[in-house]
Amino acid sequence: MTGGTERGPTKKTRLSAMQDGALIAGIVSAFALVLSVLFLARQTKESARQSVLANQLAGLQAKGEIYSTVDRILLQFLEFPHLRKYFYEGIEIPAAVEVGADRDVRDQVLTFAELFCDAIERGLDTYRSVEPAADFRSPMDTYARDIVEGSPAIRYLVQLHRGWWPNLEVWITLRSSS
Repeated sequence: MTGGTERGPTKKTRLSAMQDGALIAGIVSAFALVLSVLFLARQTKESARQSVLANQLAGLQAKGEIYSTVDRILLQFLEFPHLRKYFYEGIEIPAAVEVGADRDVRDQVLTFAELFCDAIERGLDTYRSVEPAADFRSPMDTYARDIVEGSPAIRYLVQLHRGWWPNLEVWITLRSSS
């Protein structure tokens, strides 16, 4: 019987050692899992931060392009200063005539108006896409309002070509109803 008792503790010791090994392996695995989850959380947070920064940069670039477009139009007033009054002083566009200087001025005013309409429409769309949840008026909203109010030429062109500049149509509708 002595041999049987020796085997009993020996088996118990072996099982205990196997259990200890399994317990240690489980603890190591759990610790590795916790570290992996923490590392994944950190990576996710960093990825979200980088995504926000990339979106902000793209938004700034898009806004910069809009302002550059408007600036290029404004620079043209250095070459054609006589046209500025049709956009900032509320002067009506010259009447339609067949030939002459008035015809040239009318064509120039309408060309400038179309450039402004394109730039402002693109600007309003850009601000809305970059900051769709913003509950404030963007600088482009204010600029659009001021240009539409000060330029019969822009209002004329937008009304003449319904659907080309839907954002500007809204401004004109709002202006007419108030």
